[in-house]
Amino acid sequence: MASSQIYTPDAMIRDLIGVHVEKTLLCKDMETCDKVVQMLNAGNLTFSDCYAYPAILNAILRQLYGREHRVVVQEIKKKLHDFEEQKGVAQFLEILSL
Repeated sequence: MASSQIYTPDAMIRDLIGVHVEKTLLCKDMETCDKVVQMLNAGNLTFSDCYAYPAILNAILRQLYGREHRVVVQEIKKKLHDFEEQKGVAQFLEILSL
């Protein structure tokens, strides 16, 4: 990022979500986390991109975890609880929970 660019609140939320998603997956199982990374990379996405594409993350979690994806989603929701009042975070969590 060039010094003339401003780090916007939206970018901070995007990165915050990316960190919490990655941390949640790493705490569950490193092998599965690596699979998520590979699947995201196949679409030229990173964990931070999950903020803009929660449906893709949801589909990946469903594919890898089956019904257990709900447990992972709940853990992500717990980590983001303090930020749920932010419009973008609330939308992210709503779509991720479908």
